[in-house]
Amino acid sequence: MRILLKNITVALTMKSPREILFDCDILVENGVIVKIDRGISINKDVIHVDCSGLAALPGLVDGHCHSQTANLVGLLEEKDLEEAFTASWDYMRNLSRSEALAESSTSFKWALSCGTTWIIDVTPNFMEAFDAAVDLNIGIMTGPTVQEFDDPHKCLVHLKFLLTRARERKARYHPIIASLIFEDGFSGEQLEVLKEALSKGYSTLFHLPLTRKQVFSFKRKTGHFPIEFLCKEGLLSSKTILVHPGWMTSWEIEAVRNYGATIIDTPSSYMRHASAASTPLQRLLKLDIPVGLGTDGPGISSNMSIIFEASTCYLHYRHLYWMLRPSILDVLKISCLSGCGILGRRKGIIGEGEPAELILLNVRQKPSTSKGVIALLMNPSNIELKYVLIGENLLEVPSFKHVLEKE
Repeated sequence: MRILLKNITVALTMKSPREILFDCDILVENGVIVKIDRGISINKDVIHVDCSGLAALPGLVDGHCHSQTANLVGLLEEKDLEEAFTASWDYMRNLSRSEALAESSTSFKWALSCGTTWIIDVTPNFMEAFDAAVDLNIGIMTGPTVQEFDDPHKCLVHLKFLLTRARERKARYHPIIASLIFEDGFSGEQLEVLKEALSKGYSTLFHLPLTRKQVFSFKRKTGHFPIEFLCKEGLLSSKTILVHPGWMTSWEIEAVRNYGATIIDTPSSYMRHASAASTPLQRLLKLDIPVGLGTDGPGISSNMSIIFEASTCYLHYRHLYWMLRPSILDVLKISCLSGCGILGRRKGIIGEGEPAELILLNVRQKPSTSKGVIALLMNPSNIELKYVLIGENLLEVPSFKHVLEKE
């Protein structure tokens, strides 16, 4: 199948040297971008989509969320971050299968309507999260959390089952084992399973302590700071994902860099729940440490929009550092390029030869310069999504109708 996206007002390709293109067409064939140019003219065996007044961006990646908290939006605002997380995890743990599926579906529709095409989801009900994502054709990275099993070795069995289901359903899926790091540390069996998962090539996500109190409680228990402990146990690698690193020592930053681990930042939840934590984003970017951006989900941050999170991130760190960095373009790159790198996927770019995974936004006022494009994205209220293109599937937002099937 060939799809021709005609008359795109502006495209943020995220690919140097032509990161921003004005007035262009994009030709997609069999789910791959084969040509980007002005005035592409093909009339045979092609589906034309008028994109006048639309801006194109790569699909965005939510690097961390707890999807099954949609019904908690606004209910945890007066709790600190530790209390909010505990309440949301207990809520998810007590959901029935049908309730968990409905919660994930609601959150994923919210995310998709805001341009998110891949999600890393940490929840006790990972099977239901997987099913909800596959039903909407959202890419998902999810899997068991070791602390949820009396026998942690069952995590590896569940991962194999998920991989089988993913092949059967032709799902866009990436396996992961998650671990919550709080005051109690790890059991020997949990450490054994996490090491085995890494040895088998699985990604391993560590949900780091959320507050300064938790960090020092962990250190008193184990004798090490959290990331220092992971390094000592051989659990830092290029397959390691570290979420909520709001309290990192300089030594830990160097360890993350040396082992090629990845960081996921969630500035909205830090700010909303007054945690006083802050990921050292400037230093991480300067050291070329891979960084992704996560919403933390509807229960913790009342948000599933990565564009909103990018705007918050941009403002938060400019205020924190008193510097005109990062730029909004820097933060958007974190949201797509870096996010896709974390997933091990060749995505995050609009370019010839790249997979077609992009979003198309209504542009209320046509920007005439690259600065105009950046200004547009600084205010998420200006953004209204029209289409999401994933391979050969073109979804119309917010109805989620398959436009090409409809025609």
